[in-house]
Amino acid sequence: MVDYTIYAIEALREKSRRIQSEQEARRLAYLDGLTGLANRTAAIEVLDQHLRSSGPHSPATGLLYLDLDGFKLINDALGHDAGDQVLSQVSRRLQSSVRDTDLVARQGGDEFIVIAFHDTGIGEPAQLRSTMTTLAQRLLDSVEAPVQVRGRDYHIEASVGISLCPLHGKDALSLLMKADSAMHEAKKLGGNSFQVFSCEHSERQQHRLELANRLYRASEDNAFQLAFQPVIDLADGHISGAEALLRWPQPDGSSISPAEFVPAAEENGLILGIGEWVIEESLKTIKRLREAGFPDLQIAVNLAISQLWQAELVNNIVARLNDLELPPCSLIVELTEGSLMTDVDRMEGIVKEFRSVGIGVAIDDFGTGFSSLARLKSLPISTLKIDRSFLMGTPEDENAVKMVRAIAHMAESLGIQSVAEGIETEAQWRMLSGLGCQFGQGFYFARPMPEPDLLALLAKRGKA
Repeated sequence: MVDYTIYAIEALREKSRRIQSEQEARRLAYLDGLTGLANRTAAIEVLDQHLRSSGPHSPATGLLYLDLDGFKLINDALGHDAGDQVLSQVSRRLQSSVRDTDLVARQGGDEFIVIAFHDTGIGEPAQLRSTMTTLAQRLLDSVEAPVQVRGRDYHIEASVGISLCPLHGKDALSLLMKADSAMHEAKKLGGNSFQVFSCEHSERQQHRLELANRLYRASEDNAFQLAFQPVIDLADGHISGAEALLRWPQPDGSSISPAEFVPAAEENGLILGIGEWVIEESLKTIKRLREAGFPDLQIAVNLAISQLWQAELVNNIVARLNDLELPPCSLIVELTEGSLMTDVDRMEGIVKEFRSVGIGVAIDDFGTGFSSLARLKSLPISTLKIDRSFLMGTPEDENAVKMVRAIAHMAESLGIQSVAEGIETEAQWRMLSGLGCQFGQGFYFARPMPEPDLLALLAKRGKA
């Protein structure tokens, strides 16, 4: 009997320890280890349970999805320990900005969820929206205050997306997805702002998703084409080169604008493969034009930022030029003014690398990216392309003419060739030539065309 009693007591103790261990495991499964907040799983279960417990009438509830702006820079520059300190500080601020009845959870990474539960004082959707946007602004204000890491103050901001129940959904996952969608819209506005989900946002995202899927297929099927817009020597009207422009023709005869599909390709990582194809086809075009009797013609190719970050980009292009027995000067790479300002020191090194091997470098759409003139002075740019927006209203608009003159003279003083984009009239051509602008392109001279048409035009107008 004594042995049996001892065995029974030990069995009960073991069962108790097992129950406690299971309870602790369950608690940890619903807890974010860094911040002590509920995790995503817990937030979804709590919200779904709350929505189901209210019977057939879904309660007025708001879900706010918050993502930190600028957190990656702190994480990369100061290390993950510093990033963890920031997340802990932010989590405490978020908790102090909501009611005791609301739930703050960590979605993961630098993303947080706030669930504002049913308030019996809220009835109309407009009133719920107003309440949630007020809460969103309070959250933004709390994040915006400096965070202290290793004795120094750092500033971060946040973007917040809002979804409302029952207006935008009646289950947790649906509300979470739509709040996430709205948060990305806030990001697009520059961050430090909030957006309430709308069907228009959803339709745009659905369109981007469909576009991305089509881009994958187009990349696999080599469904893209190149068109070439001649660049004209404004002094004598001869064709000095051409810009290679990417086109995506559709089965119905239409074409999707690069302004629409190139950002989607960049977002989905497809631009690298597409960019390699553009460079390869452009170099083959240069080869064919030279063989046709136009050895001095230059082709300009646009490069995306993600292409520029490739370690062997310049070496790979030079290797392909050598394979085709083409001189480096036959190629010009065009970089947007904005891309040059993303990481100025790194970009300066890339530009110098291109120029050191003899490849020309042009700043595209100059005047739209607010670049530093001091930085421009230090870059070995070969060509500066004046954005078409500066030609609007010329030659009648005197202020526009003054702007073009200033840019052309600045380029000349720095020993840089200038190319005016968007020339549409003979008067603009004559004006630009008189202002000292050396080259131009636009519909007045020629629209973008297939390679055979370019070759025919060259033959008609004479060699460059």
